[in-house]
Amino acid sequence: MNKPVNLLSEHSEKYPVGGGKALTDGLKGPADYHCNWLGFEGNELEAIIDLEEEREISMISMDFLQDHNSWVWLPKKVRFFLSLDGQAFDLAGEVSSRSDEKKEEAFIENFRCEFPKKRARVVKVETVSLLECPKWHKGYGGLAWIFTDEVVIE
Repeated sequence: MNKPVNLLSEHSEKYPVGGGKALTDGLKGPADYHCNWLGFEGNELEAIIDLEEEREISMISMDFLQDHNSWVWLPKKVRFFLSLDGQAFDLAGEVSSRSDEKKEEAFIENFRCEFPKKRARVVKVETVSLLECPKWHKGYGGLAWIFTDEVVIE
């Protein structure tokens, strides 16, 4: 908790909740993007978390919100990387969404990546997302949102 976060992609100033700090503040949001969710409009999330010391890690997870009635979708996948020096990163794993992008109600999905223990000081996360609303959606052609609230590293 409370580890430094460097956002490599620009979050929306409409839903900043403290910027990168929101990813390690320990506060989880409800299924409502107005409350404690960091938003990215038409933009991927790419962030680096400095653990401030080497640690053994075997799991990284993040929560994302979907509420397509508000143009908010889950990422298609989330990639997790580890580094000892913050320069050279190795892919620890990637997790694909398990949910239907047309699901009506707002909900939260956890993207959890487990792997054999590895030493790291720095964790990088990046999304692969819809950047525009899909053809079937009322907002077709408009910018799509992703919202996240926390990175958990164990």
